Amino acid sequence: MKLPETQNANHLYAFKKGYRLAMDGKSLTLMPSLIKLDNAMKTHFESGWHQYQDDLAEALENEKESPWRNKAIWMVMAIVAGLATASVMIQNIQQEKQKNKPQKIAKGPVTATSAVTPLSQQTQAPNSDDFGLLTAAKSQTKKPSTPLEEKQKLSQKPANEKPGNSLSLLSHDERTDLELSKQEATSAPALTETPLVQSPIQIRRAVFTTEITNREPGKVYNDVIPKFVRKLYFFTQIEKASGEMLYHRWRYNGKVMATIPLQIKGQNFRTWSSKRLSSAWSGHWDVEILNSQKQPIYRKTFIYSQ
Repeated sequence: MKLPETQNANHLYAFKKGYRLAMDGKSLTLMPSLIKLDNAMKTHFESGWHQYQDDLAEALENEKESPWRNKAIWMVMAIVAGLATASVMIQNIQQEKQKNKPQKIAKGPVTATSAVTPLSQQTQAPNSDDFGLLTAAKSQTKKPSTPLEEKQKLSQKPANEKPGNSLSLLSHDERTDLELSKQEATSAPALTETPLVQSPIQIRRAVFTTEITNREPGKVYNDVIPKFVRKLYFFTQIEKASGEMLYHRWRYNGKVMATIPLQIKGQNFRTWSSKRLSSAWSGHWDVEILNSQKQPIYRKTFIYSQ
């Protein structure tokens, strides 16, 4: 369990409570009413619940990798034993044949150099039994696949192949949000860093936060968002845009993940949008404020840490 970076005892209690709830296999809907009434405790409770899901997925992945090592070790031992047995059998057969084979005696005058043909010059036709043993020994010398090669084969599967149960640990809302975001990310081409356009609209405040209370942001994050944050708000205070339709555009590594319309109803208007985050989306993010023509007039970036 990796605790959040906070010294607040209530927040730590909510985080551990959510972690234990996930360990018992219970849903987020069983959140205690005391935690539901406090938005900060509710956020840490959800972070603890998701933290256990991540830890569980990592443990299952490690369990899947270990059997390959045992299989590889047993396969190597079997090959070595088979080669040793085949080698001993071949040597025994050759020794028996050399003992039982009669020596050729030359006809006519016998001289010291032509009486008996040396064993080194005798030719011996291959026996069918020897050939079968040699073929079996060669076939067993094939190098087994190592765990690394097996992982490389698995990584070369088509990108559109659906994983078995990789989404089963997510809630229904998170799975829906993930599928929609993937569709938007794959359908939209990668965007470049487009320049901002001049606009009379003034952005008085633009901050990232995990909660909105009485139309004001709670804890403010700068350019790094910790991993336990699963829902992030982009709070903005805008002047000189009354009656216009503006947009918040969330981008991950240059690809549009969400575009949210915002109707401005006053000269000094506070508004915000939110985005659910996943641990698979660690890296560079930016959120742009677009004018009514969907041109970027303001941009704020952050790093979602691993």
